[in-house]
Amino acid sequence: MASLMEAELIHQRDVAKEMVHELRRQVEALQKREGVIEQRALTAELRRHQFEMTLKRCKHRIDTLEANLRHHVVSILLGGLLGAFFGWLMGICLVMIDTPPFVAFFLMGPFVLCGAMVGIAAGLARRQQKLLAQSKRMQYPVFKKSILPAPKRSALGTAIVCAKEVSYALYSYIRS
Repeated sequence: MASLMEAELIHQRDVAKEMVHELRRQVEALQKREGVIEQRALTAELRRHQFEMTLKRCKHRIDTLEANLRHHVVSILLGGLLGAFFGWLMGICLVMIDTPPFVAFFLMGPFVLCGAMVGIAAGLARRQQKLLAQSKRMQYPVFKKSILPAPKRSALGTAIVCAKEVSYALYSYIRS
């Protein structure tokens, strides 16, 4: 009887060892799955954070571009109006300087047009100069002891380039 009980105990011990091994494998598999799930959750959280930061940057950039466009349009309109006003004043001055009224009023149109073109070009040049200075400040932050390099293009050069662009745009619009 003792040997039968011993055989039964040995069999139960072997079954218990197998169960322990099986449970250890299941625990390891669960830990591995848990690690994969945690890694995926961390990756998803990181991607969500990156997406939020990209979204914030894009919204900020859109707001900045919208504000710049608004300032650009106001600058162009104000420059055109001021230029047209000064052209009109030049025509009025011609009327006051004993010029025949027909000639003065005939020349007032080109004066207003030229004044408006110069005003638009000056407005564009001023706005471009401000945007260039702003972009340089963002790209190359200035520290107290550093010296800024000389600008590559003057305001007059920018005005000339803008006037060329405006005249070409007007020419292509009239031609089409």
